Amino acid sequence: MIGLKTRLALTYALITCLAVAILSFTSHIFSDRLFSSYLKQGIEAQNKEIAASISDQYMPSLSHFNIASVQALGMSYLHEGFIITVKDQTGATIWDARSCDMEKCENILHEIESNMKHDATAKHKLVSKTFAMNNSGMQVGDVVIETLGPIFYTNNEAAFIASLNKLLITLGISSAVLSVGISIFLASRLSKPILQAAATAEKIAEGKWDVRMAEEQNTTELHTLAQSINGLAATLEAGEKWQKRLTSDVAHELRTPLTVLQGNFEAMIDGVIQPTPAQIASCHEEVLRMRKLVDDLKQLSMIEQATIKLSKKEFDLQELLQNVFNNFQQKATSKGISLQYKGMPTLIYADPDRLTQVFVNLVFNAIKFTDSGSVSAEIIEQSESYCIRIKDTGMGIADEEQAQIFERFYRSDKSRSRDTGGAGIGLAIARSIVEAHQGQIQVESKLGQGSCFTITLPKQRPE
Repeated sequence: MIGLKTRLALTYALITCLAVAILSFTSHIFSDRLFSSYLKQGIEAQNKEIAASISDQYMPSLSHFNIASVQALGMSYLHEGFIITVKDQTGATIWDARSCDMEKCENILHEIESNMKHDATAKHKLVSKTFAMNNSGMQVGDVVIETLGPIFYTNNEAAFIASLNKLLITLGISSAVLSVGISIFLASRLSKPILQAAATAEKIAEGKWDVRMAEEQNTTELHTLAQSINGLAATLEAGEKWQKRLTSDVAHELRTPLTVLQGNFEAMIDGVIQPTPAQIASCHEEVLRMRKLVDDLKQLSMIEQATIKLSKKEFDLQELLQNVFNNFQQKATSKGISLQYKGMPTLIYADPDRLTQVFVNLVFNAIKFTDSGSVSAEIIEQSESYCIRIKDTGMGIADEEQAQIFERFYRSDKSRSRDTGGAGIGLAIARSIVEAHQGQIQVESKLGQGSCFTITLPKQRPE
């Protein structure tokens, strides 16, 4: 299996090399065409210059050409690849490069053909052009110029083309090598945080919840990945701590009733106490307490795992909350607490039984932890939801404990005395029920000034 670093390096190198190859090929074609156009224009200009130079060799006073000068110019131009034939006014040949030195012409043509071998697509052949020669305002003859065309390279031009091609090849190879090096460097930079994430995930899988990945990444996606890995580790670490605490708390909650039962049964067996109805009733109370704890845990687990089915329907939320307050009226009166309710007929789509369970828990706690004063409730209608506020004037909750009161088995009484509360599952169940309705539950409280629980629930059936 190919590693990420290797795959990235190969991909970058392939793309870069392909881009360099395309650029080099395009540059070669473009430069070749420009140079060919330049040569073609140069040959045309040279042809006109040759015709003018040969015309200048006509001697009007003698009415004929200076043959020696024409021969010298013709041999000079022959070395440059131009085969010249000079004719007079009557069409008679005055000088012909081929007749003068046929072997020299053939050698030069062969040399030019050799220079043009790099251009495999072009078909070169002798191109003949005739130019009229004028001197002193009259035509004195014609010059026929043959070249291996449509273009040809001299030795210097062929050397220039060869050097240019070597330069392009060298640049292409150098760019390819450089691109491979840069690709390996970039692949290492990109794959390093991903490999770190993989290593961190492996350590997390081994149970090392405290490992973290550096979040200072230059790439947004890698920064998000690092945050996700660290968030996962933090969640698992918190879950591990919660699981250990849950085991400890369940053991603690079950130990007390079991110890009481064991002590009572041993005393009855040893004959220290008699199995009176009162004694048996006490043991039965402890059994019921354990049974309630187990039922609460089962209920909480079902709600959190979304296996519980909510029986939703449309009903009057104000009426439900009013009934809950009426049921606690006697208990509140016995403690000198006034119950105050404020609301109006309010239709909501929810599970009335589960919401009753939430309100009963909150009102029960409010009355239990309030020695005097009042417990009030009100329903506030919003655009798409209802806010239900249950407020008391009781002992309040410390700031550092407000974020934990909805956790399982949490109680502000660290001694876990049953005089100050139950098993600490009621608020956890209440939160799970509210969240199962796509709602939220929050608390605001100050020590000695009371608490206010706010529940937000959507009005209607979700689309």
